[in-house]
Amino acid sequence: MYAGVFFAIGIIVVILIGRVVFEKMTKEPDPDKHDHDDK
Repeated sequence: MYAGVFFAIGIIVVILIGRVVFEKMTKEPDPDKHDHDDK
């Protein structure tokens, strides 16, 4: 019974991490967006 729970949690974790990694790889850091505090 617990196998299904761990399997579901594993899928959710993989999807969340995959989305974060995908966004970091596709979106290059824009210096203009991070310079709000300096200006």
